[in-house]
Amino acid sequence: MTDVWLNTYNICKKYMESYRVGLDIGCRRGDFAQHMIKDFDFVHGWDFRAKQAHIRKLSNLDYNKFHFHNVGLGEDNYITYSKAGVGRIKGEGDFKIEVKTLDSYELEDISFIKIDVEGYEPKVLRSRTNY
Repeated sequence: MTDVWLNTYNICKKYMESYRVGLDIGCRRGDFAQHMIKDFDFVHGWDFRAKQAHIRKLSNLDYNKFHFHNVGLGEDNYITYSKAGVGRIKGEGDFKIEVKTLDSYELEDISFIKIDVEGYEPKVLRSRTNY
């Protein structure tokens, strides 16, 4: 079976100039991050879901080079809700989701960002955090 995440990562690598800090926003089970940690100094992954199957797969990653943030990323810091088992933030439901801005992490030396958040991308790239 073809690893589509590896194929996608190899395409992206053609455009990378350095491998300091990589971001995998919407990392789910870490399928893309597992390839990033082979090259990058450090990788951060975000996903608001913490399904047991996801956590088991994420636990196989090298935690000396990877940190999983169990929050959603968005345009501000707030609490919202979705339906359990849904892969996107709906704004209603019984599943509580903490949302933070990417800027609130104050990360430096970012070399690459992968975002796959089911239509929430504009909110991830917008920030109301003022420094």
